Amino acid sequence: MTGARGARGWSIARQIGVLIFAALILLTAANFAVTFAGPPPREPPVQFTQLVPVLQGHAPERRPPGERLTVEAAATFAARSGERRRPDGEARLAQLLAVAPGQVRLTTAQPLFGRIPDALAGGFSLGLADGAGGWRIVRSAPQPLLTQWHWTTIAVTLGLTLLLGFIAARITMGITRPIRRLAQEADQAYLEGPAGAITVSGPPEIAHLAGTIAAMRDRFAAMVENRTMMLAAISHDMATPLARLQFHVAKLPASVRAQAEADLEELSALIASILGYAKGQQGLDRKPVALVTLARDVVQRADRAEAPVTIAGDPAEIWVAGDRLALQRLIGNLVSNAQRYGGGGRVLIAPAAGAVSLIVEDDGPGFDPAMAERLFEPFFRIEASRSRETAGAGLGLATARAIAEAHGGTLTAASATGAGARFMLTLPVVERVVGEV
Repeated sequence: MTGARGARGWSIARQIGVLIFAALILLTAANFAVTFAGPPPREPPVQFTQLVPVLQGHAPERRPPGERLTVEAAATFAARSGERRRPDGEARLAQLLAVAPGQVRLTTAQPLFGRIPDALAGGFSLGLADGAGGWRIVRSAPQPLLTQWHWTTIAVTLGLTLLLGFIAARITMGITRPIRRLAQEADQAYLEGPAGAITVSGPPEIAHLAGTIAAMRDRFAAMVENRTMMLAAISHDMATPLARLQFHVAKLPASVRAQAEADLEELSALIASILGYAKGQQGLDRKPVALVTLARDVVQRADRAEAPVTIAGDPAEIWVAGDRLALQRLIGNLVSNAQRYGGGGRVLIAPAAGAVSLIVEDDGPGFDPAMAERLFEPFFRIEASRSRETAGAGLGLATARAIAEAHGGTLTAASATGAGARFMLTLPVVERVVGEV
């Protein structure tokens, strides 16, 4: 089943291209605005003609550059840290003040500009002897680390960053949201088959990808269904001639009848295993199932004195959504293996975050850990020389894993040679449902 919303909006390439183009336009416009309409990066130089009245005793004007000047009287002239004396500037000021050059002192943090300087930039100290042994000193106010130009630039930059970040976040969510939804729906494709919805929406590229995945899912589901139906049909059709063979074998002499009947029983068990495997691959009817109660029923029916199986502790009831008969067959297979190869075992049931783990352990010889995954391959047996009377057809664990995965869970095996086998089934849990068992 495919969602019908379809592709909408611009392509991913177009969205990204528009975002980059808009970012360049906005950044260029902001740069022009700050450069030509904003405040200057630093205060403009102070002209000598503006400083002469202040040195002569007039109060600084209440506007630039006067707001950036401090006036003080001192017995001696002292330069501030980082300032150097500028004789050429002193000569020019003395000329403007109509005094001797020795009555003027000028120190600056920056070199003076031009052959005949007439302005001061940056920090400076300027002194004029008052004729009474003291000095009238005019200094530039300390320059702030961040000027108005810096604050304006920072504000514009932050504003553009927030605006472009918001636009980029919207574009990103419009791209990633359909991808995340598609990934989740693709994960459910195995569980729900063609009945599961795959929403075809979002940018054209993602919508096309979703449609392709939906079509691929449908093809795989049809292929698996055809294979499963073929296995079931072959096994079912073999049952009729097998029954006739059993009828004829019963008429054989006793000397050969026993071996023939054993061979037919082995063949019947193989057909039953194939049918069970085919059923495990088919769609399941999901209903709430009380897993602990189900496990107790399986253990109670399978328990034998020579191969005891117990449930460890007294676990509280845990509910899962699934097919009761299929889960019963899964747990029964694990318990049967523990009895057959380990002489009995234990069943542990423990809840986890949103899931439940059912572990079947035995004290048998175990198996080579390198074969843990191969155990779940159809028709695989640890010892190829074993007869099916003891080793089975090699479909039990393959069927068990197929059932676990069809329920949205996992089935894994672990062992250390000589230390027994451990099979762990993990299933998602559901809320408790009153009246279901």
